[in-house]
Amino acid sequence: MTSGRKSCSVCNTAFEIRFAYQMQRGADGDTFFCSQACHEKHLTASTRKKCCVCSTEFELQFAYQQAQQA
Repeated sequence: MTSGRKSCSVCNTAFEIRFAYQMQRGADGDTFFCSQACHEKHLTASTRKKCCVCSTEFELQFAYQQAQQA
């Protein structure tokens, strides 16, 4: 495991790696997480959307929650 201070790939917080989940190796390179919350955010990022009015993140549940933009 790598040592030293890293920057969280989700929130950009500087932290020291202490747990295995805090570093993920992938084809695109290494990804770092300062907390389990940031790790979970990264894992669910592809399924979560951001409201265009208030910027709140949510998961789509109904068809009316998604608008087609031309």
